Amino acid sequence: MSSYSDLGIVILAAGNSSRMGTSKQLLEVNGKTLLEHTVSCALHSSITNVTVVLGSNSEMHEHLLKGKILQTIVNPDWSLGMGNTIKFAVKELIERNTNLQALTFLVCDQPLISTTHINKLTSFYFLKRPIAIASQYKNTYGIPALFDRAVFANLLSIHDHSGAKEVLSQLERDLLLIPFEGG
Repeated sequence: MSSYSDLGIVILAAGNSSRMGTSKQLLEVNGKTLLEHTVSCALHSSITNVTVVLGSNSEMHEHLLKGKILQTIVNPDWSLGMGNTIKFAVKELIERNTNLQALTFLVCDQPLISTTHINKLTSFYFLKRPIAIASQYKNTYGIPALFDRAVFANLLSIHDHSGAKEVLSQLERDLLLIPFEGG
């Protein structure tokens, strides 16, 4: 039986925001950067194991995380794509915690993410025991998403330029969807 200590949150913050031309992680909304907001929501959730995956501009982003109770890891191959960063995170976290039962993935460019939504994913995981839970918004689904250990191999085999949606699509028949307004 899983407990909260067997769960983890991964905040994907490695990209360089090339289409935007500036770091999305550093954009301010309501007086906080998007990275700080996402980290705050994660740290206030029921899951205590929070990891931020950095890559581009890692020193600049890491500065925002000083003093926070979390771990940071830097993907040296972040430029290969989000899929590469997801695989890097899963490998690192499995090595560090052999009891890891599920991972919730967040991105730091969803300003409406909340601790409440993260806790909903976790609550439904303990209640229903699905292999994956995705957030549903605007006729689609995606991150924030929680993946059970049973599908870590799927995460480890995604294409470098894909994201978690690739795995969610593979699991569509067994996927639990949680509404996320403004996702």
